[in-house]
Amino acid sequence: FLFTIRVASTNPTLTDLLYSIIDMRLDDGKGAVTQKSIFLYNNNSLNVTAAKHINDKDFWVITTQGNTKKLITYLINENGINPSPNVSLLAANFGSGGKIRISPNNKKLAVSGVLGEASGNFIFDFDNSSGIVSNPLELPEPVGGSGYFDFSPDSEKIYWLFGSANAPLQVAQYQIKGKRTGQEILRTKYNISVSSNTNLFDMRVAPDGKLYVVNGRFLDVIEN
Repeated sequence: FLFTIRVASTNPTLTDLLYSIIDMRLDDGKGAVTQKSIFLYNNNSLNVTAAKHINDKDFWVITTQGNTKKLITYLINENGINPSPNVSLLAANFGSGGKIRISPNNKKLAVSGVLGEASGNFIFDFDNSSGIVSNPLELPEPVGGSGYFDFSPDSEKIYWLFGSANAPLQVAQYQIKGKRTGQEILRTKYNISVSSNTNLFDMRVAPDGKLYVVNGRFLDVIEN
């Protein structure tokens, strides 16, 4: 499956979550699209990610519904996509932008772009057996609207770009293992040195177990 978000055909101010089906048996194992751009949900959001099910063979597709309190999870198994999603509710509305990330152990979910909150940044527990999200922890520290973050490969830390409109973004590390409040997480803040902080843009964990930070035309790497 390939999931995409595009402007809704019925309303250019909204977005739809679509999926395409790829048969990896075709084209000598390279795969080919057999069904394209199938409508799944009018999510009005740019957020979508995936997590592995606890059975280690199925998956969850996770999205937020913009301007609502809904966080949506769809189960994917050998029968395809379950059209009836699980819905978790937050205390405040999600915006249409922001970012969403799942931890490598599929147990934590982080979201930015939550409206009406001090920072708009939350970390949740994710139950990858049921697809339910719970226990929101707000990080009550503005991150300059960057919304760029990711978990460490061991899922015990989270890295966030933070700053303000009048200062370059910086990379901060926070410990999340065993922390029960957002304030406990903030007290573990550790600033990470980068080669230059004038063009920081995004960060992602790679299959090699390292965290890469987009820095202009270059990539900075956090080894551990």
